[in-house]
Formats: sequence, structure tokens, C-alpha cells
Amino acid sequence: MNNVISLNENASRMLSNIKEMYGLETDSEAIEFMASQCIEEPELRPEYIEKMKEIDKEEFIHVPHGMSILEYLDSLPDEDEDD
Repeated sequence: MNNVISLNENASRMLSNIKEMYGLETDSEAIEFMASQCIEEPELRPEYIEKMKEIDKEEFIHVPHGMSILEYLDSLPDEDEDD
């Protein structure tokens, strides 16, 4: 299948770089390579997106600005301490 696509200067430059980096000869090979990389990236898979949606529904804690999560956890009172 032959398709004609129109690319802006930045996209064309990117294809040239990909061809050079991976020893590809044509723009078509570079585009196919980029497409295969997208398929292999887990964050683009439907199951990954669904998992992220589920995580997004979970309750989160607020960590004060400038404090690491470990610092925040250390600052919390122990559960077994009396009030």
C-alpha cells in the first residue's frame, strides 16, 4: 500500500534522524519503526490506560510541598502511640 503524506520540516527532520540512527533507508521504514515503538510502549496499550484510570480513582494523600514521601511518612505519629 502506498500512501502520500505531507510532513512539516520538524517531522521530516525527525524521520531523517531516525533513519540515520537505525540504519533505515526510506521514510516509510522510519514511520513503520516509530509505529512499532508506539505499540511496544506499555503506556500506550489499552490495558495500561485502563489500569491508570483505576489508579486515578484511588484515594491519594497530600504530601506537603518540599517534603519527600519518606519524610512525610516519618513525620506521621506511630499507630501504636497513645494520643
